[in-house]
Amino acid sequence: MSKIEGALSRGESTRRIYAAHGVLGYLLSGFGVILPELRQDLGLGRAEVALYPSAFALGLVLVGLCGDGLLRALGAQAMRCAIGTQIGGALLLASGWGRIAGGLGALLFGLGLAIMVNFAPARLRDEHAHLAPLAIAEATGLASASSVLAPLVLGASLSAGKGWHIAFVAPPLVAALPLVVRSMPAAGPQQPPETPPERTTRAPSGFFLLWLDIVLVVSVEFSVLFWAADFLQVGRKLAAGTATSMVALFVSGMASGRLASSFVLRHVPRPGHVLAASAALAIFGYAIFWQIDHAVAAALALFVTGLGVALLYPLTLGAVMASWPDNPNRAAARGALASGCAIGLAPLCLGAIADAVDLRFGMLLTPLILVAFLIRCIVREVKTPALNRGALS
Repeated sequence: MSKIEGALSRGESTRRIYAAHGVLGYLLSGFGVILPELRQDLGLGRAEVALYPSAFALGLVLVGLCGDGLLRALGAQAMRCAIGTQIGGALLLASGWGRIAGGLGALLFGLGLAIMVNFAPARLRDEHAHLAPLAIAEATGLASASSVLAPLVLGASLSAGKGWHIAFVAPPLVAALPLVVRSMPAAGPQQPPETPPERTTRAPSGFFLLWLDIVLVVSVEFSVLFWAADFLQVGRKLAAGTATSMVALFVSGMASGRLASSFVLRHVPRPGHVLAASAALAIFGYAIFWQIDHAVAAALALFVTGLGVALLYPLTLGAVMASWPDNPNRAAARGALASGCAIGLAPLCLGAIADAVDLRFGMLLTPLILVAFLIRCIVREVKTPALNRGALS
């Protein structure tokens, strides 16, 4: 298939998944931008505060290893469990009860997010078949759109001297209540109970390289999200509230790109071309952000970087799901495992390099990962163009 054809039907189940992604997006973006404040509150080094994202990532890894079985056990309660665990983790993070409580909160938040990123792609794949990449891109686009609010709200609260705790937990808590109270509707298409589809337990050929793509692109996304505010404070001498608010431009770029994903994916014949062009755009934007010491240039560069990063995760996840069509739960679980590995390692490595040398040098890890991914895209496009054309079908 050269293009994605057909209309996407957004029923109640899909709309609720989208809304849940909105809650997730705010919390995730907020978690990223509060790291400098956590570091100051608890008197931690950068490598130490990066252990909070690592605890968060541990939840993704745990669910990624057994997510398909967990989803079967949770059944219709999966989304409620995901949202409730995320909110509980956020409350612990904001409680101010010390390092252990904060670490436990990060772990719970990661568990909740992992359940969601296992549940949602598999459910969307069941409901929308070959249009699932569009639905996944729209869901992550809405998550990115809501994530724009977190840096703005938290930045305003910090600038007003009100701290970050209430601004971090109150908006998603209010938004999550209706989703927790109401049950999830039954899935749309149903398989006949007497002839369940055979589900393979062994990953298909080429799956590991597609899985590695997720590791690379998620490493980029979260390295920028977790460290951009710190870089703006330390390297560009901006106030905490201003630096935190400016991260909204990065997630605004991601939101814009993901919300435009339907148009892009319908009109670009090869998804591989979209991935390569997006990676190149992200490298260009990040180079300006890293090199030019000017607030306006940094702001524009963050937006361009976000725009470039926008479609990398939806497309790589869509390719992973499409490569294992008869076992979407297992594919989604392995996608969560890839995200967990990326979030657990990349920000921690960046923080360790920053402590050993300086933050400016540590921030070079991100474009190196982008260059590696761009090379991977070019090589794949040259060697296996047919695989690229069908990755989203």
